[in-house]
Amino acid sequence: MSNWFVRSLLFGSSYLPMLPILMLLYWDAHLACAIVLGIVGLILLAVSLWYFGWEVRTMNPTTVKIIEKESHDSDTMSYIATYLFPLLSVTLDTWKQLLALGLTFAVVGFVYVNSKMIYINPTLSLLLRLHLYEVGIEGRDGLHFSLLTRSDQFAIPATIKVVEVGSGILFEV
Repeated sequence: MSNWFVRSLLFGSSYLPMLPILMLLYWDAHLACAIVLGIVGLILLAVSLWYFGWEVRTMNPTTVKIIEKESHDSDTMSYIATYLFPLLSVTLDTWKQLLALGLTFAVVGFVYVNSKMIYINPTLSLLLRLHLYEVGIEGRDGLHFSLLTRSDQFAIPATIKVVEVGSGILFEV
């Protein structure tokens, strides 16, 4: 899969925990919007589970030796406070508010896909039980990779099997 697809999937899935809350808030005043949010949420959940639960496991793994790591699990709370909680107060009473919400998603999405914000994704930790680390790999000095793994702790150095799901994004298999 392309790097853009993986990063976009990570961005979309980062909003999954918020969609049921927004559905509940919009249910009475904006039923159609609530239903669309539910459908989008189910599609994102299905694609995320398919990709990270099945598709990644069919890729050819390579063995790497992790020589340094830094956890980024704690960054999730700053993401929730900065990008998710403000959505709770958004009303969709006019087309301008709907457009403003769409533009906000577009700007945050652009920044997320084109930066290292993939470290911050509550869905990965809540639903898929994945942890995010920034790691250094033996033989690739000076380069850092994002590692998605189910291991919440591992000793350094560690030899693991990974697949590269995007440019600089590794998934432990």
